Amino acid sequence: MVINMIVAIVTVKLKNVAGLDDFVELDEPLYALTYLWLGFNGAGAVSFDYLISHFLRRGRQSASIATDVRPELDPAGSTR
Repeated sequence: MVINMIVAIVTVKLKNVAGLDDFVELDEPLYALTYLWLGFNGAGAVSFDYLISHFLRRGRQSASIATDVRPELDPAGSTR
């Protein structure tokens, strides 16, 4: 995506840029910087895979707590 944005800037948008003020108003450099940042840092706690795994893990923990209640056996084999 970074390469995509650079190509878009160079081939299309740079023709209409007369100065630094015009360049700063473009959206594509911001997109390119955002994609570059995501490439190095990753999305972390705001990524969909983190959120999904977090909710699945929490769901498994509550399910295991509910199903993990077993009657204790005494040495003779009867329940208490």
